[in-house]
Amino acid sequence: MKNSYGLRWNVEIYFSGIKRLFGKVIRAVKPENIEQEMMLKVYFYNEYNKLRKGY
Repeated sequence: MKNSYGLRWNVEIYFSGIKRLFGKVIRAVKPENIEQEMMLKVYFYNEYNKLRKGY
């Protein structure tokens, strides 16, 4: 249990970063497109962070 708060905190920070970069709106309507949009946002957020850190 002691670790779960730290994990949740990390997830909240990650989602907050995605929202700041891409906004809070999901434009897709179909469930499969919503999933695709979210996966693309996560992918590009990770790529953005790699570039920002100089990897």
